Amino acid sequence: METRRYDIDWLRVLAVLILFPFHTAQIFVPWDWHLKNEELSVAVGVFAHFIHQWHMPLFFLISGAASWYALRSKTGGRYLRERVTRLFVPLVFGMLVVCPPQLYFERLQEGLFSGGYFSFFPRYSFDGGPYPEGNISWQHLWFLAYLFLYSFVALPVFIWLKSESGKARIRRLANFCEKRGAILLLFIPLAIVRVTLEPFWPQTHDLISDWMLHAYYQLVFAYGFILMADDRFTEIINRHGPLALAAGVVLMSVYLVIRLTIGVGGWENPGWWVIVTIVRTINTWLWLVAILWLGNRFLDRPGPALTYCNEAALPVYILHQTVIVAIGYYVVQAGWSIGWKFTVIVTTSFAATMLFYEFLVRRWNPVRVLFGMRRK
Repeated sequence: METRRYDIDWLRVLAVLILFPFHTAQIFVPWDWHLKNEELSVAVGVFAHFIHQWHMPLFFLISGAASWYALRSKTGGRYLRERVTRLFVPLVFGMLVVCPPQLYFERLQEGLFSGGYFSFFPRYSFDGGPYPEGNISWQHLWFLAYLFLYSFVALPVFIWLKSESGKARIRRLANFCEKRGAILLLFIPLAIVRVTLEPFWPQTHDLISDWMLHAYYQLVFAYGFILMADDRFTEIINRHGPLALAAGVVLMSVYLVIRLTIGVGGWENPGWWVIVTIVRTINTWLWLVAILWLGNRFLDRPGPALTYCNEAALPVYILHQTVIVAIGYYVVQAGWSIGWKFTVIVTTSFAATMLFYEFLVRRWNPVRVLFGMRRK
């Protein structure tokens, strides 16, 4: 039996924790989000761009890795049943209970509603069709919907990859990746997906017409599964980690300069858009390799803190954005600097989310089930 990869668990926990400053940052950047401060910040925008490059791909990569470990000891049927209880149940519950308050505060700030939440919920919460025109939305819980779909779609491939013929294919890929720099070339399929599909299907998070994002994230999801299937991949990543980190820092700097000066460009300059998209995709893969290396080097150890945090990760993910929006709605009305507002929102939303988790979720079996946790 292979030993558990505690670094993968820690990376999941840290990815959830990063959501607090990342989603708080969306309040202070120039692009649209559910809540906006009157004064915006270029520095906060740079931070948000940096996190955005690799954060959601990291979630899908970790989820693919977790699927490998789950299917070591579970049948395909049991794996899918667990996906229903772990992903679909909290998705439905979240859409009915957790997400509507975000819409409420957003409509308040837009001036599209006035009054208390309990007058908003029955009359407006599910009116008008899908968000943003209407109020039916899964907000940040799109990740659960997409991961639930990918788990079903990828299962036949994952089962085949665990067969002898599938393992032979993985061994051949590992043989190729053992060559110097070859692991870094795995960005190429990701870049092809973005360059060929994004002009026709830009990301929407609406599930139905998000074909580029489906192909992109499902490929990252499969990468996570494959990288756990042969121990040589860990050795390869550890050898290339320092190079990936150094190259990622350089390329991230180049990308941020482009975003802040020239811009990404649109279809009026498709050649430039293709170049920037390839740079962005290389950058994403470099940071994923670097993060896996750093995690394996510094985080591959168990402990009581990991046990607690690993169980809390999904409920905290489900709760965090609603808490940020609710607290942020009142904080942005204060006459403070951006730095103070950012700090207050991050710290108070984290504290409030953990209190919700500890006293309203973790201790009660019926609520645990609604948040995708196992019964105590």
